[in-house]
Amino acid sequence: LSGVVLETVTGGIRLPDNMELKIGTGSDLKLYHDITDSYITNATGDLYIKSTGSLRLYSSTNEKMIIATPNSGVTLYYNDSPRVTTTNSGVTVTGTAIINDLIVVYDATFSGDVGIGATPNTYSGYTTLTLGNTSGTGSIFDLEYQTTRTLSIYADTNGGNINVVTAKPLMFYTSGSEKMRIDSS
Repeated sequence: LSGVVLETVTGGIRLPDNMELKIGTGSDLKLYHDITDSYITNATGDLYIKSTGSLRLYSSTNEKMIIATPNSGVTLYYNDSPRVTTTNSGVTVTGTAIINDLIVVYDATFSGDVGIGATPNTYSGYTTLTLGNTSGTGSIFDLEYQTTRTLSIYADTNGGNINVVTAKPLMFYTSGSEKMRIDSS
């Protein structure tokens, strides 16, 4: 080792700051520490980290950041609190998820109040679906049957309306019986 003092100590090898530990014929894997940060550099292929138990990533203050458990899942943490956890059926988000584009291909179940384009309104004892639009042009809630828009509920600063888009009547039911019908006549 030219120009490097390699110190062996009980239980390890000590290298000074800014000296790289190079592994592989072409020095493909490098580990080093500068004065403030530590680095692992892999120059070829993938970098694999294997464990028979959980793989855990902690901050220097011992806060959990990521825990990956074989055959169980991965949990991402924010400020030592779990926020996203993978499960055998998908993911669980704890807290608020801000999603720019959400496409639900199959069934979706929501628990609690839901806001689309707005903070959900909260009414004691009720679960709400709140639709909002911050652009000031109004909000539209469309119901589709077999990819055809059949009913629109529209609201803006002038009020709101319910529009049956197809030439079918709007019917109101109570206890399985029709109680009121509005048609185009």
